[in-house]
Order: sequence, then structure tokens, then C-alpha cells
Amino acid sequence: SLYCSTGSSSSGNTGSLNIGTGAATTGRAGRITISVGSGTSGAGGAVDVFAGVGTSSVGGAVSIMSGEGKLTSSGDLLLATANSGTTGISGALTMSTGTATAGSSGDVSISSGLAAAGAGGQIALTVGSGATGAGGDVAISAGDTSAANVAGGSITLTAGQESGGGTGSGGLISLIGGIGSGSTGGGSGFFTGGVGSTATGGGLFLAS
Repeated sequence: SLYCSTGSSSSGNTGSLNIGTGAATTGRAGRITISVGSGTSGAGGAVDVFAGVGTSSVGGAVSIMSGEGKLTSSGDLLLATANSGTTGISGALTMSTGTATAGSSGDVSISSGLAAAGAGGQIALTVGSGATGAGGDVAISAGDTSAANVAGGSITLTAGQESGGGTGSGGLISLIGGIGSGSTGGGSGFFTGGVGSTATGGGLFLAS
């Protein structure tokens, strides 16, 4: 094994560990590659990145950011699992915040950046096609609550507004069932919540 670390400190901060390539004035800066070697038996080796535990303050942050483009586009950031082999499935991709024992758990935010001279970037949630079996689902669920006299989480779908003062229009919200080539097409339904023990069912409002 190869172990690289800074020393411990009995009072004060420990030292930093910096890995980087040098600047290139007339060329491309060097690449940093972290990879695990192949194994002929057993599971492949893992790559673990952990921030430090804060015993009396907040834990350390983990930041992954692509490079800025001074004159052109910034770099891409790819989070993906590898393709499966001849058998098995591809790996799962999980994004979640930790559990909170006192207070609210952390937020998960997915957004594209502001475009000062152009269209805002799109956000696409797409399930891959399957050659056998049913197509994969997309499920969006708000949070439940076990507390009394409070509401469960809401789901809000809001199209973009047109605020330029011209002849443009606000964005559309479309709910379309899937096409069935040899059977019935998919439906679209609107349902209110069920009735509780001492409450009425939720209302359904459709307005232009």
C-alpha cells in the first residue's frame, strides 16, 4: 500500500495536502488521473473521497468543479456509472443528503446557470429505453410527515414566465401519456389525496 498524509496536531490545525500540476503559458495544463487497477477476481476496487468530521463544528465540504473558460465554454462535469458486462446491470447513481436527528435534513438542488445573452440551459430527466420488459418509471414524490397539524410536502410545477414586455408567452406544461404501438396508449390522471380520519379530501383546481 501507498499512504500519504499530513501529521497529527495536538493543538491547532493539521497541514494541508495539495496535489496539482503546473501552469502552462503556451499549451495545455497537465492532467491528474486517479484510477484503481484491474482485478481478475472479486469486485473492482473502490475510490473513496471523504471530507473531515467536525466534532464541535460543521463537517468538511467536498467540492468538485469543472474549469472556467476565460474566452470560451467552461468544462463539462460528468457523473456516470460504467456500462455492464455481458451479464448483470449497470451501476446505480444515488444523490441524497444525510439524515438529520435534530432539525431539517439538507436540500438537493439541481439547476442550470443564468444566461446573460442566450437561452437558459435545459434540465432533462430521461429513462433509458429497454429492449425487453416494461419501460422504466420516473417517480417524483414529496416528503411525508408524521407530525400533527402540519401538511405533507408539496409538488409544484411552474413554467417559465416571459417578462421582456414583447409578444412572447409563458412556457407550457404538458402531461402526455405514452404511445402504445400495439395496445392502449398511456393515460394522464389527476387525483386528490385520500380522506384522513378527521379531514376531507383535497381539492382539484384547473384554471386558465
